[in-house]
Amino acid sequence: MELVEIEAKTLIQKSKTPSNDYVINPYTGCLLGCAYCFASFAGRQFGRSVKEWGDYLYVKKNAVELARKELAKMSEDKRGGTMLLSSVTDPYQGHETKYRGSPVASCAN
Repeated sequence: MELVEIEAKTLIQKSKTPSNDYVINPYTGCLLGCAYCFASFAGRQFGRSVKEWGDYLYVKKNAVELARKELAKMSEDKRGGTMLLSSVTDPYQGHETKYRGSPVASCAN
């Protein structure tokens, strides 16, 4: 298992699903490696193959700061939209004990 901390440039993305306005993925990869997971394509941005799914986790270590910054820039009506947490990764990884919660939960503090 490989854990890599990265500095993300953005966090909140427009959603491509009809039921959500925005999506937040605090990680790329997943340590669970479920055989049925549709999201195994997500690692290609880091040069990872589908076969490696479950062997790595890229942690967006600046996710909380980015969420606060990006939410502050959004108009009030856009902030009222729906946000899906973790569309292409499991929202709770075992490393949450180190990174202390999701970006959304941490923004509420």
